[in-house]
Amino acid sequence: MATERSEKVLEFAGGRPSQHDALKSDPETTSTYHGYIPKDQTLPFHSESRGELIPGLTYLPDFLSQAEHDLILNEITSGDWDGDNQGRRTKQFGMGFHWRGPKDSTLYRIDEPGRDVCPPTVCVGPLERLSALGLGPAPSSFRQLIVNEYCGGQGIKPHIDRRHCFGEYVVGISLLCPSVMDFRHPVTGEVRAILLEPRSVLVLSGEARHEWQHAIGFDSSHVYRGNTILRERRISLTFRQIKDTGPGAAGTEDAASTSE
Repeated sequence: MATERSEKVLEFAGGRPSQHDALKSDPETTSTYHGYIPKDQTLPFHSESRGELIPGLTYLPDFLSQAEHDLILNEITSGDWDGDNQGRRTKQFGMGFHWRGPKDSTLYRIDEPGRDVCPPTVCVGPLERLSALGLGPAPSSFRQLIVNEYCGGQGIKPHIDRRHCFGEYVVGISLLCPSVMDFRHPVTGEVRAILLEPRSVLVLSGEARHEWQHAIGFDSSHVYRGNTILRERRISLTFRQIKDTGPGAAGTEDAASTSE
């Protein structure tokens, strides 16, 4: 039998239930890294949010045209990848980031032609549109881009992008397969979720950027508002500003991951 905590994460006797049991309890439930939540803690399909779900979170579905999506996908994924982060292939542009590097060399300049510039030319148009809407900074302010490839049940643990080296805005572009991303406030325990649809843009600033952890569950399929989302290949582009605070600014005192 399901019970409900004050932050509305469903709990079941015997631990985390199967998707089948969760859907029997709530036919419109959503699966998250932390458990199952009701639909009033999520966005409707294909709906935008400009701070209504979480202050500082902007979500814009269908922000890219299909032609832009395909062009970015082809340009960004061509050539070699850097390696992997917790099993995922990654590729970085502008400034590289060592997840487990020494404090004085966590960030480094990428010298490889074509990867030494951020943002890549193919991404400038969408970022300019975002800035013109007043929803993001100028594209030139983004000095680091990480591209992540997610396949099957690959996810990311709850984290806040490192505040001592990354700036106020984090912008994400989603390509290919949709995926549920959830947000949890570590103080209040509140949980929210959105479906990152292909061609969508996510902007984190303010409270959403600094106070809420975000995560993607490690499941081969997600459930969103009662609909099963099969997880196939997904590509994410995450643009970050870099704080200019001198050597050592990207140290490791903040244990938060920077994987999305």
